[in-house]
Amino acid sequence: MSFTVDLHSMFHLCRAALPHMIASGGGAIVNTRRNGTSIPRQTT
Repeated sequence: MSFTVDLHSMFHLCRAALPHMIASGGGAIVNTRRNGTSIPRQTT
């Protein structure tokens, strides 16, 4: 579940920031994440 949450939150962040970045002439989005979120955990 954490991977899905991370993926969706990054998508929404980029979508919200993009109009402002275009209006200001550019920019960069730097995605930082914890190592634990890159490996999906299996639940039993």
